[in-house]
Amino acid sequence: MSARDVDAGYWRERLDRQVEQFQAGTAYAFSIFDRATGADGPFLGYVNFSEVVRGVFLACYMGYALAETAQGQGFMAEACRAGIDYIFNEVRLHRIMANYMPANARSAAVLERLGFTVEGTAKDYLFLAGAWQDHVLTSLTNPRPVSPTLS
Repeated sequence: MSARDVDAGYWRERLDRQVEQFQAGTAYAFSIFDRATGADGPFLGYVNFSEVVRGVFLACYMGYALAETAQGQGFMAEACRAGIDYIFNEVRLHRIMANYMPANARSAAVLERLGFTVEGTAKDYLFLAGAWQDHVLTSLTNPRPVSPTLS
């Protein structure tokens, strides 16, 4: 089996899992491509909305990544904005949380541009790159209030 087959298998499995999660309403994954080339062009990144909680919380986490070659061109803000619109208007969640490492100025700028509010800092929040890393906690609430269905 070639490395290409392994990669294809990984991506097929990941896509299948994302479809299952989307259908179950537990996570929503979106891919980013250049508008000029669409899905025929290179994959630039993703915006994911995961850990969806319903009931009285109606919330999720937003995660994102973008190829270094595509950074600084507005792709991330545009993709996040489209995803947020979908989560608030179609999925009808109340709150989106997004966290970033304090040194990540690009993430801070994107989230600020999108209207996220800084809620504080979590010490030793995630184990990344071999160490526990602090994270800045942010959130955005739906400007059109959503009432939970408690049945």
